[in-house]
Amino acid sequence: MSFKYSVILDIIAMGGYNVFEEPREILVAVKEAGFDGVDVGTAKIGEEEKKNVREIVSLARSLDLEVPAFLGAWAVWHGGEERDLASSDDKVRMYAVNYAKNCVAFAADLGVGTFEVCATPGVNTYPVSLVPVETLRKNFSKSVRDLCEFAVPHNVQIIIEPINRYEGHPGFLNSLAEAAELVESLNIEGLGVLGDLFHMNIEDMDNCEAYRAAGKLLKHIHLADHNRQIPGTGRNNFQAILRTLEDIGFTGYMSLDCVPPKPRALKAFLGESIYYMKAMERANELQKEIRATDESTQQHVIKGLQRRLK
Repeated sequence: MSFKYSVILDIIAMGGYNVFEEPREILVAVKEAGFDGVDVGTAKIGEEEKKNVREIVSLARSLDLEVPAFLGAWAVWHGGEERDLASSDDKVRMYAVNYAKNCVAFAADLGVGTFEVCATPGVNTYPVSLVPVETLRKNFSKSVRDLCEFAVPHNVQIIIEPINRYEGHPGFLNSLAEAAELVESLNIEGLGVLGDLFHMNIEDMDNCEAYRAAGKLLKHIHLADHNRQIPGTGRNNFQAILRTLEDIGFTGYMSLDCVPPKPRALKAFLGESIYYMKAMERANELQKEIRATDESTQQHVIKGLQRRLK
């Protein structure tokens, strides 16, 4: 089975590249490496940023690259301010909801059908949250219901990304299993989950079992090895992960979400990542062919023995 891969443009910026200053060079590199799309987002939803993102999306599509997801800038380090959908301060919570609605409206304007949300506090209080988990859950659920009501008429799907305890709320919405359970309890049509392998390596006991349990609720994946480097440099069993995704009928995108080592040539970073994932796909296909051949041979031998015993 062949999967779909995209690149989160923010990670390219982490590698020292400015996608707004050299968009064609970067997007051509993404296309030539073999990716199918790019994920976009904005930190502020200001007019200048929106203009830049529109140009990126237009150029990406001219290169036959899809734009499968619009990502929110939730953490303080990413967005530059507190945006917490689970906050007990209603002003803070509603500020985050309004930011999300602006993102949804912009995503719809761009023709992007998916928007990612998560729960990130202004200040992490690991190892325990200062706010009761049930309160966080109630606040976040209220925010998501409000946002989904806004998103449905815009034809934008909301997906929830759980964040590990060191970056999110300790004890709340850290694992994919918890995110899937929350989505099921909310029972909102179209609401799904995003499984980020970096966060899952910290919080979920088994990546494959977590994906399998999420099943049809799994809409998008953020792709990295256990060390947040490119696939193949750590301990993740990507062959097993791809087999699981095939088993559950996953048809969404896997978006490269690694921290690029520095210095690193962009083409090498992109090329090595997609090459490894395609190699794992080919290995799984080869193993299926071998199993089918073995089973056919076994059946041939069994039938031959049955004929001899008659």
